[in-house]
Amino acid sequence: MRNSIIEKNNVKRKLKKASKPENISADSATFDIKHDAGGIIDIEFIVQFQVLSYAYQFTNLACWSDNIRILKYLGSNGLMMPKDAENLIQSYVSYRSEGHRLQLQKLPLITKASKYSIERAQVISSWDKLFEEQSSSD
Repeated sequence: MRNSIIEKNNVKRKLKKASKPENISADSATFDIKHDAGGIIDIEFIVQFQVLSYAYQFTNLACWSDNIRILKYLGSNGLMMPKDAENLIQSYVSYRSEGHRLQLQKLPLITKASKYSIERAQVISSWDKLFEEQSSSD
């Protein structure tokens, strides 16, 4: 199991690196709401990992394709701490709203890092908890 977790982390890093536009700097004062750590891709990865991990036991997880309903289900069925699920939902909604606003202005999905520091920390914490639990269940 541990090897599969490590492999999933490696795949995620490769996907993020391949999908990140080259003209975006790794500036710590800015935050790419889609690609940077604690961003949209991390939330989507957490959701999909949970679906793949639990859908065979909780078939309702496979009923929805949207992250918000899946996160609500994960939180209300003990597959994730309810507070973590709610934090991920709030972060996801905030990021998507900001992303839409920026896209309508034909701007890149980059904002000040300080604007979403709390959300990023919560997403990273959820990420760490998920993979810490997976690693310890080996």
